[in-house]
Amino acid sequence: METQTRAMIHHYQWKNGVEMTDYINGRDLLSQKLAQLGSKSLLYSIINRSSGACLRSNHPHLLVPTLEVQLYGPRQQSFSNFASTGSSSRILATHLPRQILADAVEPADCRVVYVTRNPKDTLTSFWQFVLKSSSYEEPWPLEMAVEKFCNGVVPFGPYYDHVLGFWKESLERPEKVFFITYEELKDDTKTQVKRLAEFLGCPFNGDGEEEVLDEIVMSCSFEKAEQP
Repeated sequence: METQTRAMIHHYQWKNGVEMTDYINGRDLLSQKLAQLGSKSLLYSIINRSSGACLRSNHPHLLVPTLEVQLYGPRQQSFSNFASTGSSSRILATHLPRQILADAVEPADCRVVYVTRNPKDTLTSFWQFVLKSSSYEEPWPLEMAVEKFCNGVVPFGPYYDHVLGFWKESLERPEKVFFITYEELKDDTKTQVKRLAEFLGCPFNGDGEEEVLDEIVMSCSFEKAEQP
């Protein structure tokens, strides 16, 4: 497991002649998640309050690119290829664990929003991904998926190491790392969106902002994001 982690760290810390530490800066917002598509839309809407039309006409992946896939992976593109925003902050999504991101995130002093989900549903989501993905030669039986998940032999490393890495950092640097679960967001979306907006430095406290908040909560609900 240690060898696998070291190999993964080397792969992502140096790719195509560019170090990840040279890519992330202090104005960036990293959406670090083991959760759902809806978190991209939510963050984009909070930072770009008048983004409703943009969200309706663009897939969230075109608004919030994934660091290790679209910006720094085999399908590398420039951030300028993605839909522009009215904010000076870039929103970057990633699934990478803290062990890989620490050397890039901490010197850049950027903010991180970490969204996780309970292990059972994370396993189920991962297994369904394997069944649909062309990256795997043949589908995994559920028993194999459970065994690999419990042993940490899954993309981006062991579940508990991944979650605990950012949970501990959120306790040490709460002004820079916002840790939340999918279940918390789903159970009381409005309260959690308010907390998230305050963390991002754009709270809902002006005239008409309550209506904007309600619209964001409705349009970025996780149930809506899960619809085909």
